[in-house]
Amino acid sequence: MIAADIALLGNRQHMAIMDLVFPLTALYMGPVAVWAYFSRGRRMSHKQMHMHEAVMTNDFEPRDSWWQVSLSDSHCGAGCVLGDICGEWIVWASGWMIGSTAALGPEYILDLPLAWLFGIFFQYLVIAPLRGQFGELAPLGDAIKSDTLFFNRSTNRVDLEAFSYLYPLSDAALIRKMEGAEITLERLDYVLRAFKDGTLAEQVFCAFLGSLPREDFIPYVADFFLQVEDVKWTLVAGIVNDTMVISVRNLGYSKNAGEFVRRFFSDVGSAGGHRAMAKAVVPMRSFRDKFGDLSADAVTGPAARGRSSSGAASTRR
Repeated sequence: MIAADIALLGNRQHMAIMDLVFPLTALYMGPVAVWAYFSRGRRMSHKQMHMHEAVMTNDFEPRDSWWQVSLSDSHCGAGCVLGDICGEWIVWASGWMIGSTAALGPEYILDLPLAWLFGIFFQYLVIAPLRGQFGELAPLGDAIKSDTLFFNRSTNRVDLEAFSYLYPLSDAALIRKMEGAEITLERLDYVLRAFKDGTLAEQVFCAFLGSLPREDFIPYVADFFLQVEDVKWTLVAGIVNDTMVISVRNLGYSKNAGEFVRRFFSDVGSAGGHRAMAKAVVPMRSFRDKFGDLSADAVTGPAARGRSSSGAASTRR
């Protein structure tokens, strides 16, 4: 039922991986998952949000709300369920058996690593699109860390011996690609545009990139300038397909970026995020209705003024 609503009726989620998570959750949660999807999850789809654009409500709740916690848990559980299903079918199809344990032993052997691999894959499909790095290696390391326990445990002698053995065999160039996104000429062009036209005042950097062919340039520029000395907040905006896209970044120990975008943009578009990373997507018609037909130099003004009123820096935009 959920899969048909998504695939046939076109109620696809903004975060594509949730198109898989909702049906998979229904496999083990049954009626509870169906109720949660049709009462809350369906409203988060592209189709429903555009249909109700004029009366859009704030669907981006605090991370500790029951709905956000449920979404996070179901995203994690969906990968495990998919791994278990695949493992069971592989054991059944292959007839694999181990001694007196029959098929139980092979199921234990396959289910855990498959669930882990699917978990990493699901995490990648969340992290990569948010960073505008889908198809790249950079988010893979974080996806592995976020879905693997004890990666930051204390180092012991065995770890050091393993590192000493493996380090000479590693591909340094590949590791560098996994640790950071490649700087392409196209990305560099937008970084230079932001450097030329942007404003830095009291540790807040604001820039408007104009019309862009792709959305991922906006968060890339926001992330790039957050690395600059004396920058603690970045607000970068651009227009993609007649939609204003605003990426907000900070160092994570000051005001909440998610709360900031929800406060100023949730009534005219979709807005949400975390303490250090947030995004707002607003149709240009709604943006103009609220802020007026602003010039390019004034587009980041509402965000900058709002940031100042929240107790941080002010900018001239």
